Amino acid sequence: MTFDDWIKKSGLSERQVGEKLGVSQTAVNNYRRLQHIPEPDIRDKIEKMTGGKVTGAEWLDLWRQRREARRKGPARRKMVRRWRIDRQQFSRDIRQRRVRDGMTFRRLEKALCLDKAVLHRAEAGESLSDDNFAVLLNWLGQPASVYLKIYQE
Repeated sequence: MTFDDWIKKSGLSERQVGEKLGVSQTAVNNYRRLQHIPEPDIRDKIEKMTGGKVTGAEWLDLWRQRREARRKGPARRKMVRRWRIDRQQFSRDIRQRRVRDGMTFRRLEKALCLDKAVLHRAEAGESLSDDNFAVLLNWLGQPASVYLKIYQE
């Protein structure tokens, strides 16, 4: 007999069972659905409470069966194509253009109406907001596709 079956037959609520076991109602719910396997001391309490109808060995057998079913489960997830910004290339191009034009961060900050910290993050290859990325793309005169690269998930 499973723990779920025993609870249904006993007529006890998950909260009542949890109080008897010294665990929360959520823990009892997770045990019922085999989301978690109780610790050995809790399994012993469950076996005593159910009069031996739910044993520790049954827990482990059910858990193994469920784990195997998950492994076999439906076909594996297909590879999904996603796009990422090539931050290294983006930061290299920003640095080259800034140096080529002889611009300091302060001048570039005023010209683009961007915070100096944003410019430092861009040159360091850190993430930017979409708006800041668009402003810098426009300044570079490049389409976004230049900096997008595909990765497989």
